[in-house]
Amino acid sequence: MALKDTSTDGWGIVFAPSISNAESNSIISGMEFRGFLEAHKLLDTPQKFVAHLALHELAHLENGWGQELEYECDRWAFERLDDAL
Repeated sequence: MALKDTSTDGWGIVFAPSISNAESNSIISGMEFRGFLEAHKLLDTPQKFVAHLALHELAHLENGWGQELEYECDRWAFERLDDAL
């Protein structure tokens, strides 16, 4: 989850202490539902999944995109994924 403190202009990304296979599959299925049909193939390791997740949340912060722009955040993250690994 991306968090921004508007009073200090500080920001952060918070991760759950662990993510189960069922949770990651649910998140990836959501991406596929939004149009990223190859998401399971592209995010086939925990490292790729977490990197995409971090980039996705960074997209919210970097671009000022709210929760209604999940597709754009996924696209932004996929465009940068190879460079992040």
